Amino acid sequence: MSVDNENLELKKCPYCGGTAIQFGRTKKKIKCKECGASTSTYDLLSEAVEAWNKRTINNQMVAE
Repeated sequence: MSVDNENLELKKCPYCGGTAIQFGRTKKKIKCKECGASTSTYDLLSEAVEAWNKRTINNQMVAE
């Protein structure tokens, strides 16, 4: 799914496989439409997308 004009791609929800969407006008947050999982809020959309797209392996955050 593309986000805004920045053309950033969002991965599916790591919990349910649902579709992620962007929330917020000034502060940005990514949230799953199906289960409600979400990131923290960020100043930049690119930061929120980066946080959403990260996955954990052995309790360590890694980018897929």
